[in-house]
Amino acid sequence: MTGAILLSGILLTALLPVGLFAGTAALWFDLLFAAHLFAIIFALFASAAETARAFRRCSRSFQLLFAAAALFFTAVIVRESLLPITAKDALIHHLAVPKWWIQAGKIHEISWHEWSYYPMLMNLAYTGLLSWGLEWLTPFYHLTYLLLLCSVTGRFFKDPKSALTASVVTLSLPICMRLASTPLVDLGLCLYSAIALLSAAEFLQGRKHGSAALTLGLAWGLALASKLNAILACVIFFPLLFAFALTTKLGLRRAFQVTAVSSLLALAIYSPWLIKNYSWTGNPVFPLYKSLFGNAVESISPRGLNPLEQRVMLYEESWLEVAALPIRVFVQGEDENPKLFDGRLSPYLLLALLFLFMPRKGPDQKLLLYYSLIFLLLALTMHGARVRYLVPILPSLIVLSVQMGSRFLPQLFFAIHLAWGAHYAYSWIANPLSRDYFASKISREAYLQSYTPEFETIRFINSNLPEDSRIYLLFTGNRFYYYDRPVISAGHQSGNQIIAWLRSGQDEAALRNSFGALGATHLLAHSARTIETFRGSLTEQELAVWSRFATTYLAPVGSHIGYELSEVRPPGAAASQ
Repeated sequence: MTGAILLSGILLTALLPVGLFAGTAALWFDLLFAAHLFAIIFALFASAAETARAFRRCSRSFQLLFAAAALFFTAVIVRESLLPITAKDALIHHLAVPKWWIQAGKIHEISWHEWSYYPMLMNLAYTGLLSWGLEWLTPFYHLTYLLLLCSVTGRFFKDPKSALTASVVTLSLPICMRLASTPLVDLGLCLYSAIALLSAAEFLQGRKHGSAALTLGLAWGLALASKLNAILACVIFFPLLFAFALTTKLGLRRAFQVTAVSSLLALAIYSPWLIKNYSWTGNPVFPLYKSLFGNAVESISPRGLNPLEQRVMLYEESWLEVAALPIRVFVQGEDENPKLFDGRLSPYLLLALLFLFMPRKGPDQKLLLYYSLIFLLLALTMHGARVRYLVPILPSLIVLSVQMGSRFLPQLFFAIHLAWGAHYAYSWIANPLSRDYFASKISREAYLQSYTPEFETIRFINSNLPEDSRIYLLFTGNRFYYYDRPVISAGHQSGNQIIAWLRSGQDEAALRNSFGALGATHLLAHSARTIETFRGSLTEQELAVWSRFATTYLAPVGSHIGYELSEVRPPGAAASQ
């Protein structure tokens, strides 16, 4: 099964050079993508067979519990996957970038879209699905990675009951449910990390010496190609692997050989993405380390708060609450709420931390434990306390929690976790908007309007503006995917480009020329956010220039709940105020 999963990832990687040089409409692109899907389907059947074998070896009562839980949580995820796509990151880049690649006929640089430089292994699959007109399948594609992840976490155990327990814990973990119902990339990273950790555990236990380096290298290489979080994971993992291998009978030579070969192989698998970015920007890991590679631009915003300062100053948390973050992240959580970690884990995973107090641990358990702890602490302090950032350590936390739970009151802890997951699932089922959508009481457009405030304006743009229009988006939320007209933005802080122009001393005519140089024919702005940001960032003189520009060169086209659409008039043409 793991071989088929890794093969599917290699086939997906091959789509990058094909898409760059032959194009996304090339026959080879379709053939490789079809082969990738075949490998994924084969892996799903293999994992189902493994699960069935473990299922038959369990007691009747546990079989009923497992079947009921697996069917319930899978059905809930499938139901959520049938809803129109509203996940912000999917609309910003995971679907938007593939859509632009398809429109251009090839994978190409999108210089204004910083997110498009991220490693995008699974976005290549979304490119294939969108090119075949299968947008509705994109969430289900991501779901397949969760189903495979359930099987891989079960492989850590010889006991069938523990294996199936790990699978159900994985399936019912709220963050996994949420990710599996949306076309994102996190579960790909999680799956490849799980395969690498499984291979490392077997290696440290003295099993599968011959294939360890190959499996580790392929898995971590594909993880690196999936998301930037994997860089931190690899930096932590490989030194720990070497250190704990030295404590076994493997010896220095074997420990060094496997660590070195697997890390170099991982780098080789990741290298196409590094080469692509280097050829485009001169920085292989762009947008990281811009100052090191000469990509940095002068910041026009005050220094941002670091993650811990943000907790204290923005969220008004005490330092005691900040110190408790490594515990709170497991017991608190709310989707779409950054203060509460933008997602939910489970108290069940706290069982993994109890291994700290166990006097006797195997080298594989030590690797999983310290890899998880170091990553957890660094992620919370370096990148912010968000559950999605912890995806690379979910497999190790799940495995350790099941191992610990099997020693003390396993039925009680398992029941608490299932209740926790069921409560989260019920919040989806009880959502009145989703219920109305499935009951055909509201349309797809009405549902999207509820979650995407500017959707009505997007529909107007798609229906009324000429096809050669290009809309500059200012504080709109950057949900690019639903626009059928070319758009451009300055990124997450979308006002920074205009603020930089004004601070450089441009007058209204020069400002108009700057928009013209970008090919912008229209401006869509969220009025309140624009006013608030500009007033807080610009001088009175600079604000006056912006006001004269708006009066002279912006012709109102329409507005909807705070979103103002204007035409950028040609130089010398006065627009009505």
